[in-house]
Amino acid sequence: MSSRWILPLLLLIGLAMRLYYLHGIEASPEFRVPLVDNRWYHDRALAWSEGRAGSELDLFRAPFYPFLLGQLYRVFGSGPYVARIFQMLLGLAAILLVHRIGNRAYGPPVGLVAAAFSLLYNPFIYYENETLTTSLLLFLLLLGFFLLLGLQEGKRFWALAAGAVLGLAAATYPTALALYPFVLLWSVWCARSRAMRTLPVLAPLAIGLALPPLAAAAWNTRTHGAFVLATQGGVNLYIGNNPNADGRTAIVPDWRDIAYETKEYEDNVSLAAIRVAERETGRRLSPGEADRFWRERALEWIASRPADALRLFGRKIVYLASDEEIPNNRFLTPHIEEYAPLLRRLSLGAGFFIAFGIAGLLLSGGRAGARSLLALFLLAQAAVLVLFFVCARFRLPMMPFFLVLAAHLVVRLAREGRRFPIRVVLFVAVPLLLVAHSNAFDVNVPGDLASLYFSRGHAFAEVGRLDRAEEMYREALALDPSDPRVLINLGAVLARAGRADEAERVLLTALDRDPRYAPFVWNNLALARLVAGDPEGALRFFERSIEAAPGDADVHANAANALLALGRHEEALARYDEALGRGTARALPTRLGRALALSALGRGKEALAETESVAAAAPGVPEAWAVLAEVAAATGEPERAEEARARFQALTGRRPGPADLPF
Repeated sequence: MSSRWILPLLLLIGLAMRLYYLHGIEASPEFRVPLVDNRWYHDRALAWSEGRAGSELDLFRAPFYPFLLGQLYRVFGSGPYVARIFQMLLGLAAILLVHRIGNRAYGPPVGLVAAAFSLLYNPFIYYENETLTTSLLLFLLLLGFFLLLGLQEGKRFWALAAGAVLGLAAATYPTALALYPFVLLWSVWCARSRAMRTLPVLAPLAIGLALPPLAAAAWNTRTHGAFVLATQGGVNLYIGNNPNADGRTAIVPDWRDIAYETKEYEDNVSLAAIRVAERETGRRLSPGEADRFWRERALEWIASRPADALRLFGRKIVYLASDEEIPNNRFLTPHIEEYAPLLRRLSLGAGFFIAFGIAGLLLSGGRAGARSLLALFLLAQAAVLVLFFVCARFRLPMMPFFLVLAAHLVVRLAREGRRFPIRVVLFVAVPLLLVAHSNAFDVNVPGDLASLYFSRGHAFAEVGRLDRAEEMYREALALDPSDPRVLINLGAVLARAGRADEAERVLLTALDRDPRYAPFVWNNLALARLVAGDPEGALRFFERSIEAAPGDADVHANAANALLALGRHEEALARYDEALGRGTARALPTRLGRALALSALGRGKEALAETESVAAAAPGVPEAWAVLAEVAAATGEPERAEEARARFQALTGRRPGPADLPF
């Protein structure tokens, strides 16, 4: 086979692997239920696409990724495929860039081997299917690196483009700012080595680097009154450097003390970062002040406990070199094994590429400027990880650069045979491989295992797989019996499964464990009564929940369901409208209930329009078609009703019944 066909073949294989994984994860509950950080980015992208105002919590993360995703949502809709297909294309472009970088740095064979290695590291594909910055950041770093190599070839006009791309990387994830001093120093060296004037290279590069972060900060000033790129740095620094830090677990200390105040997902540290800081200081803080509060606490701990900090840094270095993919929001490797087992079997671990990549960096050959830039990129990213904390998601942007260096080593070994300096492998790669495959510091046991089970349980519950949801919640409860949230969610799942008495026992246990969760407990006790066929009892519990937390829009929607079941349709309609006006997080089922209330009041055309709107917005939700069938039949449109029943059956394999209505 001619070498010119190898790269297109690798890209075709990469596309096939991505389509295989995408097909597999369609059976995952998380496919349609974004969780934790995925949910934050999805919600913010929706806000951008709809032109909605945000809150101060939007300052926590840099805005470029949700802005870009929001534009995609505006054009293509916000379905589960939009971000994934976009990021799949970025992933294929990243393979091409890895090839071009390897080609420029070490020659065509290294470029092809590095591109082939890209197919053998499946976390690339995993993160392309997450609503996270990871794939975009990786693509921008690779593109910026490729453009910087153009400076080494005398293409000084590429300086502005290289700077702008790396600036967008910083506006995507601010840790990219750590590259700036290294890139500027390297560009000065590069200009001088090619006898070019430094200023015509350095000035456009610096302008390009500065513009995107400054534009993002200016936007934050205009919309939120704070000239900041993001405010997550301080609390993330403290998460990685405090008396209880383990170097990998992303939990804000004392976060549970504020968990009962909100139904927001507590694993999103943005809320906890501000509320805990406010409790510590005794006053209201702006996001920037909360950021400084955590940063100062982290630096104070490092300065006061230097020996402990050094030991923690050493632990993080071990985690960085490990073959284990340390989870942040979800079990990465088991997830791939469950939904795409073939992909898992075709993968090489990070430990292999890191060990052989570091050894490859120590080998001679290639362009000196490219080798030094590779070393600087890896040094800057590694320093950030060790300073903060290590997980697979944050390590991933380093991996393409390790692939290039590992490919250099493999190509040298194949070419030179016995002349290859094997001592580099023996004294560098082998010890690193031993570290990578050891279980030092219990690297294969997640520090927040209970939270991972809790999040998965929520996803299963959202898609109606109650048996798996119960299983996940009980696993979480066994690991952390003190968390009342697990009991509350478990109680809700048991209620939905028709086990009302068992649900009430679990929920009352949660109330005993922490009375601050009373609004949530009353709400779920009401749901248990509603499922048990006691709407009057449910309404009493809902009213107690509303009394404890009057602003909870979701409870108003649930109370409307109870009123609907009792035949009090006017009151139900008013409650549904109130819930929507307050911004319920469950807008679609609320609108379905509202449609049933309208239909019962004889307002059939309004009911049909409401239901068809929901079905169009969420065609994969069976309940939408069940309600549409009910409303269409009541409105005297049997053909439309039968069409809706057919759509329901296509999704579920059965005909709709009364149990599929939202009460």
